[in-house]
Amino acid sequence: MPSRSLLLCGTMLLAVAVGKAQVPDYAASSIPDSLRRNAGLVIRLDRTDYRYDSYTSALRSRQTVITLLNRGSEESAAFRCDVDMYSSLKSFSGAIYDAEGKEVRKLHKGDLKYTEYSDHLATDAAYYWLVPPVSSYPCTIKYEYEIAHKDGFLGALLYAP
Repeated sequence: MPSRSLLLCGTMLLAVAVGKAQVPDYAASSIPDSLRRNAGLVIRLDRTDYRYDSYTSALRSRQTVITLLNRGSEESAAFRCDVDMYSSLKSFSGAIYDAEGKEVRKLHKGDLKYTEYSDHLATDAAYYWLVPPVSSYPCTIKYEYEIAHKDGFLGALLYAP
């Protein structure tokens, strides 16, 4: 029977191996040529999860990973989050990766711009936005954020981006 320390060491080694296996490959070269041909950007991940806490409270979590292949696609990879009296931006984080998939910059909630400007006369809508500060191409941008919803009609969440 193996000793307790040997078993613990094996378990730790397995945990490290599993952790390394789950590291995403953001290198632009890992995108198949068939997707890169005639493209300005490639959406590598776009995932939205909902957690309904009650009839009046929910949390929407979203992850997006976009690789910009060349200059001119920054606007298409911009972050935008609409909020109103029933929703708020609970958290935001992001990162920019170089062509090899190495992180070159972290993005924080403080990097976002915020406006309540609207074409309508009276509204409580506002939004956060960020055009990614990119200096070289190709590069990959990752956004992760959560929107807290309260007191509104939560059935509308089924259709929210």
